Amino acid sequence: MKTKTIKSFAEYVEYTEKYKGRYYFRGQSDANWGISPYLFRSDKPPTLDFERKMIAEKIFSNPKLTPLLALFEMQHYGVPTRICDITISHLCALFFSCEGNDDGAVFVIKKEEAVNADSYEMSLFSFVLEKDISNLSILQREAGNAFDVFEVISKDYLVEYKDLGYTNPRAFRQGGTGIIFGFGRCGDEIISKGTPHIDDLIVEKVIIPYSVKNESRQELRKLGYSKDMLYDTLDGYDDVSLTQTDFNIQEKASFNKIIAKYRINSLYFDRDKLALEIRKVYEGLFAQYGENARIWTFFYFDENDCGANPNWICRGVWRNDTQYAIEWTQSYHANRLNHLNEQISSQDAIGKYNDLARKVLPYCDSLCNYVEKPNYSLTGFFSLVKEVQPVISEIFSEANNIPFSDATTETFINKAQLFISDVDWFARDMMIYSNRTDLKEQAIRWMIDRIYLPECRQSKANYFKAQMT
Repeated sequence: MKTKTIKSFAEYVEYTEKYKGRYYFRGQSDANWGISPYLFRSDKPPTLDFERKMIAEKIFSNPKLTPLLALFEMQHYGVPTRICDITISHLCALFFSCEGNDDGAVFVIKKEEAVNADSYEMSLFSFVLEKDISNLSILQREAGNAFDVFEVISKDYLVEYKDLGYTNPRAFRQGGTGIIFGFGRCGDEIISKGTPHIDDLIVEKVIIPYSVKNESRQELRKLGYSKDMLYDTLDGYDDVSLTQTDFNIQEKASFNKIIAKYRINSLYFDRDKLALEIRKVYEGLFAQYGENARIWTFFYFDENDCGANPNWICRGVWRNDTQYAIEWTQSYHANRLNHLNEQISSQDAIGKYNDLARKVLPYCDSLCNYVEKPNYSLTGFFSLVKEVQPVISEIFSEANNIPFSDATTETFINKAQLFISDVDWFARDMMIYSNRTDLKEQAIRWMIDRIYLPECRQSKANYFKAQMT
């Protein structure tokens, strides 16, 4: 097994960047431990009947659960199961490796080996865990003779994150999925504990020296990776201070319109104390710009909360019946962790967006060049639009499905995404106008010349400029 020993938090982040989005991770506080579920760590593990009883009780309390989902939820709330937690997040894995007083380790695990929760393998596991069948011969008859049933149920499987990560609050915060370990046999009897065979799933073992753990814990806490965040037990306690980072004012005849952003100094804020600080902000703005000012404010912790789809801690909004009201993002901390967990590497994100921008570029040029010709035919242009619009729409959809990356990379990505979006907007609206009879040709030509063409040209230029900087 390939191993790498890191010497600092910064080195760990840099080294594991290439794995983000492509691999799963398992953090363990002792580098000498192998990967094994809690259920298998005893010489006398619980019987299969005991497992079935626990699962049945869980499903009775929530009939919507499958045996696999019941196991996964129990695992995340401290019940010994045959599932071993893994995560999509290199940072979450690092957090768990930093517990204890020994050197820790983060295992990098092959993501492409994962199976779906509704795969045949998991269906067979569920069947064994739910039905009172412990005899291999009977199970073989139930499953048919197309394959060796024990060969299937004795293996260890990674389960797709998308099938488990959103099934309970802790899994969501931890970017969690799992390895489900296979069954064993004693003669013709199925027994609970099998022999782990996961070495082929591990790409690398990153050693986290004890000397690095304290620094890593501190840096992780700043980002939100702490026990009370990851286990959804946070009860805000920190005092807060606010720093204004953006301010825009529009002076109107009868009132001032203000839009401002503020950075909060702690993720672990006490909401009541934050509300008092927000009140002070408003009192100061009203004193300076008049009691009838209409003010909108946005509050965030760092650049990870901003971007194309911002995750504000809260907003202050003007309403007709009050000077301002605070709108809280109820799942702010969970959304923040989820955003960080699901990030892909900067290299992957830039590569994916560049590929799509290059795909849309010739279609952009063909549309723009056509309408820049003197006395172009609008009928001919609409024919061109009908030909290229479906392809442009597909490229736009692909761009919208690319996961987030880090905040710095997102600055470039926003330029690429806007370019692709503007080309899609141009083609999509032209498809609509080509079927309308209430618009005069002169009006359509004016919109193309004054709105769509300049927007596409400008976003294309901004994209290429961002590539060079």
